[in-house]
Amino acid sequence: MKQENIPLSVLCVISKLNANRGTEVFNWYQSLGVSSFGLLPLKNVPLSERPNIPTNEELFQFYKTIFDLWLWTPNKFSYIEPLDSMIRSILGQQPRGCSFSNPCLKRMIAIDQNGNVIPCSSLASNDFILGNILERPLNQVLRSSKIRKLAKMRTHHVAKHCYQCKYIAICRGGCRADAYWATGKYDGDYPFCEARIKTFDYIKQTFQNISKNKQATP
Repeated sequence: MKQENIPLSVLCVISKLNANRGTEVFNWYQSLGVSSFGLLPLKNVPLSERPNIPTNEELFQFYKTIFDLWLWTPNKFSYIEPLDSMIRSILGQQPRGCSFSNPCLKRMIAIDQNGNVIPCSSLASNDFILGNILERPLNQVLRSSKIRKLAKMRTHHVAKHCYQCKYIAICRGGCRADAYWATGKYDGDYPFCEARIKTFDYIKQTFQNISKNKQATP
């Protein structure tokens, strides 16, 4: 792909195994020459062998390390998620990440090898099968009552649990797949809420400091 000049983006799953190795991860992707990468916290999926998920503080420190390296060191990454979406959200721009923009039920679907339509590839469970494209047209599946039920569950959760959060308008309650695997409920609490808030705070404060320094420079 690099030989053909095709932009290459990769995902990095963050767990206890690499949560304190942000600099190493950043430098390794830079050495590979990838154009962008995403940081995906490990989900609490029921696998017999998997590392532990990171704590909120570990995840925040990982995000902070990557953000500082992206901002202050020479690199060619066009974007790094979810940091790019968080920056765009703070600046009032359209974020890339599905959980930071309009509800993911409007923007994301996945279709498995059997034709089953699910809201997100991370919700590969019989509980979330919306329909089957071998049985019904996709536009009918996407108008199903199950879609509306899930949307109401998300809206209700945000209204009940997130209304006091200063970042509710740009966070929107966090990833529902993460919430589901952490709590067993689609409308459960997002497990990395604290990490998001701290990262939003850090990015916002960094930009404010940059702005103040520019204004103070004659």
